Amino acid sequence: MPADSDPQPIPGACDAAGLSAEERDRLTTLLSDIDLSAWFATIDDSPYSLANWLVALLAFDRWLAENAVAARPVTTMLGYIECCTLTLVDTLPPPDLAELLREYLERYGFDAVAEARRDPA
Repeated sequence: MPADSDPQPIPGACDAAGLSAEERDRLTTLLSDIDLSAWFATIDDSPYSLANWLVALLAFDRWLAENAVAARPVTTMLGYIECCTLTLVDTLPPPDLAELLREYLERYGFDAVAEARRDPA
């Protein structure tokens, strides 16, 4: 079922992913200013469920925290996750999205936060 056909897909996806109340609150904060219809269309075009994307977004948030990055450019973060999904071979079963994301972050970093790390001149 397409993500945007459910009137409240995020709570159901949180249930499916087994997310804690703290994780749900964090997602609410992260997604508060996001155009969900555009994001749901991206999810519908990927081999992953909304629950997989939510778990990956939380993993991204944790990675940024572990790397002492305060900025959370969520739209850019979601674009990075989308890029991870585009690297997959269609004939293989897709790997865990959060693990794939972490592998790419460790290997390639996240340039969108480079400006946030620099001290103002």
